[in-house]
Amino acid sequence: AHSKNGSYWFKAVLPEGLCVGLCKSTLGSLTSPHDDGMQLLHPDEYMWGQANFKSSNSRNSYYMGRAALRSSLESLIVDQLGCEPELQRLRSAVRSEPFNKDSFGRPILPVGVMGSISHKNDYAVGLSSMRPNVNVSDEVSWLADCPVLDTEDESSTADIAGNSNRQTRGIGIDLERINDDRGSRIQHKVLTEWELSHLGGLESIGISKAQEVMLRFSLKESAYKAMHPIICEYVSFKEAETTPFTDGMAKVELSLKSGLSQIAISASWRVVDEFFLTSAAASM
Repeated sequence: AHSKNGSYWFKAVLPEGLCVGLCKSTLGSLTSPHDDGMQLLHPDEYMWGQANFKSSNSRNSYYMGRAALRSSLESLIVDQLGCEPELQRLRSAVRSEPFNKDSFGRPILPVGVMGSISHKNDYAVGLSSMRPNVNVSDEVSWLADCPVLDTEDESSTADIAGNSNRQTRGIGIDLERINDDRGSRIQHKVLTEWELSHLGGLESIGISKAQEVMLRFSLKESAYKAMHPIICEYVSFKEAETTPFTDGMAKVELSLKSGLSQIAISASWRVVDEFFLTSAAASM
């Protein structure tokens, strides 16, 4: 379930974390650092957007994505996790530092936090969750630009392969328009032959085959974002097969060219206004 909340488009607790959606119509102007919507950003994020985007649309998408992720993380700390001193230190650290981009374009976050962003035109969503078994110490450190798992390290992969206690190591979120006319054009590019032959399973709840293409595409986007912190490499659309179910859950099966087989993906989806909102978690 999702709820409207003040300047938010929506706020929802998903299986993978806490999600906040923003839309430009409620944020207002994003042209000046003094605009109301800009108060959700760190000042350095505003300056970075001004320096790196010539297009106002691209700049606004960047601002809204950062604002949505910040709103999600703030809500996660305040609403979901309580007021322990360690979490207040995390909250202060999050407010005091910009969410810079790493070399892959991912937002750099504190070590104890997982997060993901998606945006479409005047809409943006941010998903956040605490990383399992990471204590927030007196000194809040920020995640380095490196994989969670070094796949070249045989001892590392062996340890995880023999560990039955899987941990979530990445989360992903994606937003796609339900009636995006790209569906029929991209289906052979983004879906496997098996997926193409199994379209139509959601027609009983009013989702057409063309719309289901966009849903499966979105699920793959979420899954790739979730697993990217683990492998830090390109994954093609044909390396995953998705099956969305009518109850809002989804199955994602991986067949990675890299041969890494220890990653498991859990995923879910829902309809928010005219969008599919999908989310995923990668565990090892």
